[in-house]
Amino acid sequence: MDNRQLETERLFAENLDRLLAGEEIKAGPETGEEVNAALKFAQKIVEITPEPDARFESLLQAKLLTKLAAEEAKESNWFQKLVPRQPVWQAVTATVFVLVVGLIVWLSGAFNPTPVSTALAANAVTDKAVYTAGEPVKIDVALTNTTAKTMTLNQFPPILSLMDAATRQPVYTYNTGTTITKTLAPGETVQFSVSWNQRDVTGNPVAGGNYYIELEDLDSQGQPMKLTLSKPAEFEILSPESSFGNIYKTIELGQSVTSAGITVTLEQLNLTEKGAYLSAFISPPPGYNYRADTDYAAFATYYIDNGWIKYGGLSSYEKSRDGMEHVWYFNEPILPEAQELLIIITNIGEREGPWEFHITPGQ
Repeated sequence: MDNRQLETERLFAENLDRLLAGEEIKAGPETGEEVNAALKFAQKIVEITPEPDARFESLLQAKLLTKLAAEEAKESNWFQKLVPRQPVWQAVTATVFVLVVGLIVWLSGAFNPTPVSTALAANAVTDKAVYTAGEPVKIDVALTNTTAKTMTLNQFPPILSLMDAATRQPVYTYNTGTTITKTLAPGETVQFSVSWNQRDVTGNPVAGGNYYIELEDLDSQGQPMKLTLSKPAEFEILSPESSFGNIYKTIELGQSVTSAGITVTLEQLNLTEKGAYLSAFISPPPGYNYRADTDYAAFATYYIDNGWIKYGGLSSYEKSRDGMEHVWYFNEPILPEAQELLIIITNIGEREGPWEFHITPGQ
């Protein structure tokens, strides 16, 4: 390569950098007809193309020029046929590729450093940050119309998934509503709540660990509406061992009580140093459909030796064709020498009891 060609390429490269930087180019008789023609062509491309990110531009241009140099030695190559052999015009070709690819990426939104704003502001919170094993996780979600127009939400509420933070995979998903439509005025907020019983899609209790909430897109008048939580909704589930410690006594029960057409049979009470957990089988209530999403969580209270009321909270449960297996987790220890343990199940879903049981732990 002679000195004249080197000088031509230097002048072109300097002016091309000015052009891409938005500065005035310094083309004239001294730069030569070839350089002036190439710069004029590049300038037209720049004028009709949005400016890409500088780092993206330089990396892409460098890669393209390297590719051109590598292809120079090859014959009868489709890439070679498309690209002129003169160095100055090869640089122009690389610039055009950069600008065209930059236009595509820019139109796709990749150059925008901030996420595209959504018409719905989404917020989700749990009632606690840390849960014991089996303890129901209550989730409240609020969606706010942030536009100046009335908005119609189809298939409300949206899909909500409980995500395992370790695998970033859903362990349980609440399906979207199929018949409910919500209309929100500008600034209006709609809310919904779910209670998760810490069981996965197969009905098995999930392992202890960290979890978070994810919302899927909503449909608004035939258009997808992206839902991104304003801040992460994260929580921790303690393992059974962390929550309750080791079991030091297991009491087989087998007591049954029938009320409101529903039979509850207590199966087993496990006593630990930090609390207790109680399992029961509940026969199908009238109209029971084990495939439906009906909430059959049952609320329980208990008393030890006629003391103060203690709350066993809502049960976690697994439905089957024959009925439901329920488990309550009591967060206060029950001493084995206690003379009487009174357990009252006040309701099963919307069915009112009570179902009362008297147990003697010390026997």
